[in-house]
Amino acid sequence: MVAFDVQPDATLTNRRTFVTLKQDPADRANGDGTMVDAAGRLYVSIGSTIQVFDKGGKALGSIPTPGRVISIALGGPDHKTLYAVVNASIGLQGPIQGVQRTMRVFRIPAVAQGLKNRGK
Repeated sequence: MVAFDVQPDATLTNRRTFVTLKQDPADRANGDGTMVDAAGRLYVSIGSTIQVFDKGGKALGSIPTPGRVISIALGGPDHKTLYAVVNASIGLQGPIQGVQRTMRVFRIPAVAQGLKNRGK
């Protein structure tokens, strides 16, 4: 993923690599959903994991999920629930035979907190 400096006239300068996603060669996935928590950490869904980076782009770790994640968000009453939309018809080895395209939402308790000025 890359970052830019935004100029007063809204032009972008200083393109640079911000984070490098860790890819599982067997998964053949690219980054999909992204979000930022209240502490400024970046979360990126890639394949069956959610990778977490600090404000400076340093990898902090990853959160495993039961399938390919396409969208993520922190929400709930205290903004400490991680919601992950997972394509349940694709497993780690590819499409699951006989399973129609099925999306499921998983709730994962989180230590991190989402942005308070966003919807639940």
